[in-house]
Amino acid sequence: CRFWCPTMGNAELLSFIGVASSVFGNIIATLGLNFQRRAHLQIQQRVRQEGEMGKRVSFVKHPVWLTGLALNIFGNIFDAVALAFLPQSVAAPLKTATQITSNPLLAKAFNKERLTQLELFATVKVVAGAVLVVAFSDQDEDQDNSVEELKENFIRPVFIVYGIALGGSIVFVTILVKGLQSGIKITQ
Repeated sequence: CRFWCPTMGNAELLSFIGVASSVFGNIIATLGLNFQRRAHLQIQQRVRQEGEMGKRVSFVKHPVWLTGLALNIFGNIFDAVALAFLPQSVAAPLKTATQITSNPLLAKAFNKERLTQLELFATVKVVAGAVLVVAFSDQDEDQDNSVEELKENFIRPVFIVYGIALGGSIVFVTILVKGLQSGIKITQ
């Protein structure tokens, strides 16, 4: 590094590597999701053209969908690498901000989706929230918990309530989606 970043110290270099890895990985992962969305749109259009309404079609054999999956996996590997260089209190909001800002742009470019003023406003709010989280979060990287401390945290009432609420929400949304999907058919 002494040739290309002489003014950068070791800690700053590691942070830079973490931020770059996270941003790059999340843009690639978001690109992958947009490839998968594109495959869904292509298959939906083909089904409409061939008059096969209501027919189940597999996405997993579609080359564009598989490319999207590969990009998503590849991008998430870079995002995981970022955790070696950044505290999670920085990496998580950075991931959110990167995905929230890159997805509307990529969706517009790849899938011809419109970005409304409300979505733009919401994107700005999420990025502002991510900046605030990073600015005011505990960024102490030496805050390692022992196994005993983790066990104690898992039996705290606040964590138990959180786990039950999260699990209940997952079950509720799953049932809701399954119920909605049963009544959805592709129509012209």
